[in-house]
Amino acid sequence: MDVLTETHPYGEHPAQTLTIRRLPVEPIPCGIPEPRPGLLMVPGDFWTEPGDLGEWPEKFAQAGYVTLTVSYRQGPDAPWPAGRDDVLAALNWARTNAAALNLDPERIVAFGTATGGHLAASLGTLAGPPAPSAPRAVVGIDGSDPSGRTATLTVDNTQITIDGWVDPALKGFIALSAPLDPLRAYTTAATASGAWAEQQARLGEAAAALAGCTPDGTLPDVACHGTWQDMRVAAHASGPDTDAPALLVHFSDDLVPAEHAEDYRAAQLNQGATANDVQVYVVKGRGHGLDGMAAPGIEPVVRAWLNARLGASTAPTPCEPVPVPAPSGGCCGGGTCGGPGQSDTPGEPGPVDLPMPPPCGGEGPAAPAPEPAPSGGCCGGGACGGPGQSDGGPVSVPAPAPCEAPVDPQSPPPCGGEGPAAPAGVGGCCGSRV
Repeated sequence: MDVLTETHPYGEHPAQTLTIRRLPVEPIPCGIPEPRPGLLMVPGDFWTEPGDLGEWPEKFAQAGYVTLTVSYRQGPDAPWPAGRDDVLAALNWARTNAAALNLDPERIVAFGTATGGHLAASLGTLAGPPAPSAPRAVVGIDGSDPSGRTATLTVDNTQITIDGWVDPALKGFIALSAPLDPLRAYTTAATASGAWAEQQARLGEAAAALAGCTPDGTLPDVACHGTWQDMRVAAHASGPDTDAPALLVHFSDDLVPAEHAEDYRAAQLNQGATANDVQVYVVKGRGHGLDGMAAPGIEPVVRAWLNARLGASTAPTPCEPVPVPAPSGGCCGGGTCGGPGQSDTPGEPGPVDLPMPPPCGGEGPAAPAPEPAPSGGCCGGGACGGPGQSDGGPVSVPAPAPCEAPVDPQSPPPCGGEGPAAPAGVGGCCGSRV
């Protein structure tokens, strides 16, 4: 089944776009129940490049999800938390337009690779309290708005009213080789060695560019320290009541070591989470990011995890043709068809437009025979052809004309009026008077 693809802006910046892929809506009784669960897909490459999700947005859309691939601001002109705010704004836009997308706004999981996984995880913990020493931001829902979509955002004691606020709570997030702790990425880059050394050094530099400062204090210490803490996903861990469940995948030989995931899991366990709330998979061997989906056993794990968080399997139901009885005159028994109003697909029923198409040229029911035409009759049983006589079709018979003179049975005159004929061989007059 073909996947519908459309791209919409969710903000004013050229980079703020959302590409939606989904299956078309199928009529009952076949197709996928509406609305459908969503995957907010966040690519990433060192917080500076768009990244690539390969064929996975299309494949997940074929499986019945509405995939929402986010493009967001990156690079030196978009320091933290611009990327996280953009992903949240994209989620807000998708939920606001959920009806048009056949999307269930309450069943969305974030899926991110590499630095995109860091943003997906940051969104999954955004509903919790602010990180220690981070700039304090508190959201209060306006109780006078019955829709719950008006909120007040308080940042450093300054209130901002938000019209159209959507709670960022997700049903979960999946992060593949995600640097969940940019501070760790920065500090380990200096001692990096081995095959990943060059890229780990680049990741550390990218983390400093994202923060807008280095941890040794190129900005005032309080502000710089608060930004680095805010970027650490583990610093926002607050337990299963507020944070989304997580599925984290790394390789044993990875650009981003599995310690990033282990630190996050430990922080959540300290907040009352269980091992099922934060699942960590380490694939033996070398790889990074989207390579994880091709690793043995990981794709089935991801699909099963999604089904557990979003409901029953979303695989589409094959759509069988809905039988439509053919009206009379159609050719639907498997013969050779082709006349006007007949089906031109052998063996397949379908609507017939014409009320009385020609008979079917092959097997299959044809149009019923016409009803016998009323007999017009001939005056005196003689040859027909005059006015009021039968021509093999219906004859309109108004009141018969009076009979003016007897009719010679041997040579009956033409009937001057319209009326029934006399019995053959007897003669008579128009109007049935002898």
